Amino acid sequence: MQEEYKPVSINSIVNYSDNQNIQKILSYYSIIPDEVVKIRSVYKIKYRNKYYCLKKLNHPNNKVSNGKKLVDILNSRGFYNTAIYIPTNDGRNCVRHKNKAYYITNWIDGRECKIDDFEELKKAISLLATFHIKSSMINTKELKLEGPKNWIEELKKQQNDIENYKRIISNKKILTSFDKLYLRYIDDFNHHLNLSIELLMKSNYLSMRDSVMTKHTICHDSYYYQNILVDSNGKLYIIDLESILYDVHVYDIAKFIRRIMYKKSYAWNFNYVKELIYEYDKISKLTKEDLEVLLAFLIVPHKFWKLGKKRYIKKKKWNEDKYLKKLCKYIKYIDKKNEFIKIYCDFYKLNIC
Repeated sequence: MQEEYKPVSINSIVNYSDNQNIQKILSYYSIIPDEVVKIRSVYKIKYRNKYYCLKKLNHPNNKVSNGKKLVDILNSRGFYNTAIYIPTNDGRNCVRHKNKAYYITNWIDGRECKIDDFEELKKAISLLATFHIKSSMINTKELKLEGPKNWIEELKKQQNDIENYKRIISNKKILTSFDKLYLRYIDDFNHHLNLSIELLMKSNYLSMRDSVMTKHTICHDSYYYQNILVDSNGKLYIIDLESILYDVHVYDIAKFIRRIMYKKSYAWNFNYVKELIYEYDKISKLTKEDLEVLLAFLIVPHKFWKLGKKRYIKKKKWNEDKYLKKLCKYIKYIDKKNEFIKIYCDFYKLNIC
């Protein structure tokens, strides 16, 4: 017997158009929701006292099927720290609607990993190590992934971009406070970028990159504290697997640590990095070559480059105070970052520094 439609409790964040789309999407799952709540970029769906997560992808390609296949493989290998993808009534991984892709997983009842709780961050990087091990040596025919990028070439492009920002600022007749400050520190950040490229070129990076497709090493690519959930029992879950790609594992480690280091609690303190590396290494061994490449990825001034791109290329309409606040946040850690590089090289006895 077909279930009758009934009024749905919808929070004020969900507009009428979204609601109409959601109702249509859920019909492919035979879900007539009791409640729809938007939380960040996803929708929490209540149906028959169960909760589901509905997510929309703007540029889907093979992302949903890759995530679904990877979760199935991880589950078969005893890794259950992910959400479970739920197929449509006719067995599809997602619903295509208006050039978007929508898919559903079970709802993980948990909170974001606390960035100020270092013990929790250690558990998170241990989970990343386990994820890397469990997702290795997967038949590449099963997944259609990007990568691995040649990061030497990618960073050289960033180098050219920063030089372009410099020209744009220099050609302006009237400079804002942001322009003056960005220009003042551009050489300092370029120094870190040059050093990163130099480290990759001196290291065994290219050989490690070549082995990625042989070992089938998968990276999450967005392993940030926002994508790590912790339930009431303290179990950690990885979410947002749509961005997975092939790359060297230290790339994932570096992105996780790098974002943490710009928080006031950690401020490029080497001792925190050392402990996180130790926790990862206990589960998945890191070689000296790994540590060299890890340093190169850690010191990339990604946020400085990205901020310049938003300002001078994309011309994002932020007010001057917001731009300045972000820039000042990166600038204040320059000296600490320089000190960090020296201590890291000395501690791990890296000859390429």
